[in-house]
Amino acid sequence: MPTVSPTVWACVSAFALAYGLIRVLLLRLRTRRHRKFIRADLAERKCEFAMARRRRRRLLAAVQTYDVEYTDPDSDIVTAVCTIDRRKVTWSPDDGIPGVFNQLVPTNLPDHGQNWRG
Repeated sequence: MPTVSPTVWACVSAFALAYGLIRVLLLRLRTRRHRKFIRADLAERKCEFAMARRRRRRLLAAVQTYDVEYTDPDSDIVTAVCTIDRRKVTWSPDDGIPGVFNQLVPTNLPDHGQNWRG
């Protein structure tokens, strides 16, 4: 059985360590960039960003999901779920879309009269 020299093991170990460090660095940079996109989207909606935590599944997937905490224009603290695909931020319809855009949809409309929408 052939033996592997210690220098080969040292090179393999150094490569594995460098790969692991670079991967962690790139993932942190991507997470920072995603938080910047979330912060900008919330600022457009007149909300204040508080925190975003990436969900642990699918670490290397192109589409990432974040649990986001923010303060809405009424000073309420809200927790929502958003998905980022490249530079596009999409909010979960279950939690509602944050901010001013939520108020553009009329609610409690009458069932009759000139505002009836049936």
